[in-house]
Amino acid sequence: MKQRLWNVLFFASAFLAVLAAAAVAVFDRQEPEPEPESAVLYQAEENRTMQVTEITVTETSETQTETTASATETAPLNRDLNTATAEELMRVPGIGSELAAAVIAEREACGGFTRRTDLLRVSGIGEARMDAIMAEFEIPGELPPVQTVPAATSAAPEYPQNTTAPAPQGPFEMNSVTREELLAIPGMHEAQADAILDIRERIGGFTNFYELTLVDELSGQYIEYVLADWLYVEDHILDSAAG
Repeated sequence: MKQRLWNVLFFASAFLAVLAAAAVAVFDRQEPEPEPESAVLYQAEENRTMQVTEITVTETSETQTETTASATETAPLNRDLNTATAEELMRVPGIGSELAAAVIAEREACGGFTRRTDLLRVSGIGEARMDAIMAEFEIPGELPPVQTVPAATSAAPEYPQNTTAPAPQGPFEMNSVTREELLAIPGMHEAQADAILDIRERIGGFTNFYELTLVDELSGQYIEYVLADWLYVEDHILDSAAG
């Protein structure tokens, strides 16, 4: 009798275990409840807003890029040598910051370039660099080329003659030289000639050649290599000054 009762309990326990396993399997297979319709609509609207924002940002970036590129393409390059900045001069191959500054300093000293050969007064600029600069720039109202005089015995750089008309013959006495005669000197421009005459008047006449260093518009190289062959002071003026 006891044996039969145990058998019944065993089979009942097994049956309950099977039912429990089946219930768990059915519960796991149940589909998740769908999200509320309002949540789905909100997510869709949020995704659409993000897409629109991305498109707007992309279009704005492209517009700014096109505007910058257009401004770069349409911005005119300054080709006037008498107004060019150091940065603009440095776009010429072989012209660095120091040489660009020297060009600007010479331009300011002479009151502006009138001929391309004026560039030759800048230390470090020869024919090749002059041609390279003038390939990028121009001198508005540039004067025509001038004749040159034979080079002096020194190995100094050549300076152009400032006029194509027959030039007065030098050398010239510094205290009687005229403006026209000064302009006949190679490399001499109007601002320099006027400055020489102005200094002569202010000091009451030159007593020696090296008083030309008082003229700010004249470089030491120009005085030594060019003007020394064209200007002098009469001995009697020196004697008068000494007395």
